[in-house]
Amino acid sequence: MFQLLGDIADERRFCTPLSFSERCYQLLHSSFPSLIIRTGICVAGASFKNASQKNDLSAIGKFKTIVSGPDRRRDDSMWQCFRSICVPRCQTLRIGFNREGATLNIACLGWGSLLWEPGSLPLAGEWYGDGPALPIEFCRVGDGGELSTAICMNASAVKVSWALLDAPTVQAACAALRAREQIPEQREGAVGSLLVLRTPIGPLMQWAAERRIDAVVWTALPPRFADIEGRILSADDAVAYLSGLTGDTREHARNYFMRVPEQIDTPYRRIIKRQLGWHSE
Repeated sequence: MFQLLGDIADERRFCTPLSFSERCYQLLHSSFPSLIIRTGICVAGASFKNASQKNDLSAIGKFKTIVSGPDRRRDDSMWQCFRSICVPRCQTLRIGFNREGATLNIACLGWGSLLWEPGSLPLAGEWYGDGPALPIEFCRVGDGGELSTAICMNASAVKVSWALLDAPTVQAACAALRAREQIPEQREGAVGSLLVLRTPIGPLMQWAAERRIDAVVWTALPPRFADIEGRILSADDAVAYLSGLTGDTREHARNYFMRVPEQIDTPYRRIIKRQLGWHSE
């Protein structure tokens, strides 16, 4: 470990930020071949590979690494070693940091149109399907007439997706998500957030801690039916509502339903598939 630290320190003195990042990855990977290392430099949605191709020297400021393996103590040692070298370079770029001095890893959860239409949401990488299990259902009539997915007290838990955000603070992440969802600022409670503590208690916090995520944000819009916020429709209501749509509204609702990932396998979805013949792409 100390030899590895020395090797990385030597690289730091003589490399540009980008080549330094690449060399760090090579050294870590060669020193710990049994570990699973997922590494990426993410700037404005660019992956490590894309950032390298663009020769983006500021990419070191968004260097994200997630390390997992059979020996947690060894993993933690490697993480501390790597962070002690990278953080000083990140600090020169004025990136947000957690209490330990590392850049903030802020994750956004998604289960609907965020996955294929992120819009202005500042994603710092791709969506991953191994998110936490949340009670999600097709239960909110959207502004476009679609029956969209939302957190629902009558729903079964399904695994959602997640992605890191290019946001310096939790407040900035919440504001970005609010803007993408076109939620008025005066509407409180429509965006949820969670700060991960040193002693994670609860399934969501534990899920985040396992991935070295410092904070989580998500859309917290409630179910909506018959123009009543918070009203949960039944499965029969869902089928009847979708069956009654016509023209462009029906096509829009159908396309939305079909684009929601198959992992959002809910009771309502199975009934709608069976009765309306709508199947995912």
